[in-house]
Amino acid sequence: MRTITLYLLLGCLLAIGGLWFLNSRLSAQVEDLELELSVLRDNLQVAEARLQIQEEQTQAAVERLRELDRKRQEAEQRVNRLRNLFGDHDLGKLIKRKPGLITTRIQKATEAYWREVQDATTTP
Repeated sequence: MRTITLYLLLGCLLAIGGLWFLNSRLSAQVEDLELELSVLRDNLQVAEARLQIQEEQTQAAVERLRELDRKRQEAEQRVNRLRNLFGDHDLGKLIKRKPGLITTRIQKATEAYWREVQDATTTP
């Protein structure tokens, strides 16, 4: 009878030791998973912040494109107005009769045009 009791006691001790070992391994795995979860949450926050920045940049780019399109439409209207205005005139004759007047105006208009192009294409 003593032998059976001794074997039962030894079996219980082995079972308790096995359970303790299993518990320690599971606890270590839980700690590792909690650490991994923490890292993933931090990565998620970083990704969300980057996404927010990209959305803001995209919105700014869309606004900039709208502004450029508006300026392009204004320029087209101006070109059409000038075509209508000068379409019936013979500028060659006018240049021959008054070269200084036309040259000066053309130069000023060209400078103004390039300033507008530069303003429209430079980022704020």
